[in-house]
Order: sequence, then structure tokens, then C-alpha cells
Amino acid sequence: MLSIFAILFLIPLVSSLSLHRHKRTTLDTTPLQGQFDSVSVGQYSLLNNLWGEHDATSGYQSTQLISSSGTTVSWETNWTWTGGPTNVKSFANIQLDVGLNQQLSAIASMPVS
Repeated sequence: MLSIFAILFLIPLVSSLSLHRHKRTTLDTTPLQGQFDSVSVGQYSLLNNLWGEHDATSGYQSTQLISSSGTTVSWETNWTWTGGPTNVKSFANIQLDVGLNQQLSAIASMPVS
């Protein structure tokens, strides 16, 4: 009798295992080319910041998400600018949207690679 009870108890648990698989999310790897284009990546945002593009006579910057795993985000940026040789035209950057809840002065180090 105990073994039948155990089997009847375990059947719903075993059958529900297939319903709780890891959710796979698709990364948006569309190249960012607009002045303030961005894409969310988990708790981060990848930003294509072209705030100084008006100082160039021509050029572009394109930033693209490559991969994301846990707290690691990889991207590439290609750019070419002419004109305004002493002015910053653009920079791609990553920002943490949630998770630290600390003052900047409390952060002693931030590993990068």
C-alpha cells in the first residue's frame, strides 16, 4: 500500500518536470546605428551613443550585441569618422540598469576584460 501511495504521489511531480525547463531568451543582435539607440540585455543596457556626431563632416558608428551569459555581456563597435579631429564623436557603453543599489563611492573595483 505504501509503494502505491508513493507512486501516486510522485507521478504529478515527475510529469511537471517537463513544464519547468529553462526559459531561453533570444538576444537582439540587430546593429545599433541611431544616435541614441539601445538594447536591453538582462539587467544591462547596451547603448550606441553618438552625442558628438555633429562635429564630424562624415562617418558612422555601429554597435552590435554579440553574446550574454549571466553577468557577462559581449559586444563589438565599428566606427569611422572624418572631421573635427579633436572632438569626441561617439562611444558605445554598457550600463547596469538594476542590481547594485549602492552609491558610486562604495564601489571599490569593477572588473572588465
